Amino acid sequence: MSHSDYGELWKDYLSKVNKTRTSFANINQICENTILSMMLIYSEIFESVKTSLPNYQAFIAFLYKRNITYLQSSHLLACIGFIDPSSNLNRTIYETILRCYLFITEPKEADEYSQAIRAEKEKSYDRKKGVKYIREKLYSPKTCKEHKEFYEQLCILAHPSIKGVAEDYPEHRPDRIKDNLSIILHLMYGNIQMMSECFFGLLNSQATKIIIPSMERIATTLEYVPLFEPDEDSYSSRIKLKRGNFREVL
Repeated sequence: MSHSDYGELWKDYLSKVNKTRTSFANINQICENTILSMMLIYSEIFESVKTSLPNYQAFIAFLYKRNITYLQSSHLLACIGFIDPSSNLNRTIYETILRCYLFITEPKEADEYSQAIRAEKEKSYDRKKGVKYIREKLYSPKTCKEHKEFYEQLCILAHPSIKGVAEDYPEHRPDRIKDNLSIILHLMYGNIQMMSECFFGLLNSQATKIIIPSMERIATTLEYVPLFEPDEDSYSSRIKLKRGNFREVL
């Protein structure tokens, strides 16, 4: 490939992006708006933080911000038509949201995680406290099963399995692109809700003015409320934001 060919490749990327934005104008615009909203929410929350944070809040702040970058990247890849790479990012985002809810409901888990980082027990911690552990700890059997099925679908595209080989870029597959944009919106809702839950007491009026319409637009666009919050009895009572009640409690 000559140097000039790379220019043609970028032209094709931009052509695919424009095609996606035209074909799925509404859902794509909600994705774009939500990316900006998540950045503004982060800024508003940390305008209020004047002291050092406990481990669980510090971790969640970093992970929320990283999720924004991953969601932005996943959205861009999906718009070009790189569905499988986008899905791999979605899997990481999903895992991160679940781990953050573990830290919210059990702050001591964040302390344990802090002690494990870069220590001899880090690998054993990762094996013991993976997605399965978190899922079974935080969710009722019915919800746990639903999360397991969702996660399994995300994992198909993350492993070197023939089941994960599908038509991708340079094809422009509208059905797969639309499905993936919906998953990205689903994860954006979870990211915003998780961050809002963690810093509930620090949300100023400007932050809530961004959070409420952002979550409302996503739920309206998807025509359902994504459920990431723990619903196991002992944890559900500790959660303020659940089952789409953000309008009432924020």
